[in-house]
Amino acid sequence: MTLLSKSAILGASDLSFEDVHVPAWGGTVRVRAMTGLQRDDWRAATTPAEGEPAAPLSQFSAALLVATCVDAA
Repeated sequence: MTLLSKSAILGASDLSFEDVHVPAWGGTVRVRAMTGLQRDDWRAATTPAEGEPAAPLSQFSAALLVATCVDAA
């Protein structure tokens, strides 16, 4: 068993993506997994503060799309 170093873990190319055809938009979008930091930022932005109402589902979904749709580069 090989123990990985911090630099090996941080340097790993492990963010998978998938190209998804969206007929309603007339094309394809690339959806990529978020990094841990991106996920934490997204969760913080979409989690209401205590006592505040939850955001509408459409706002939640839009924030997820913004966070995960990427270009080819």
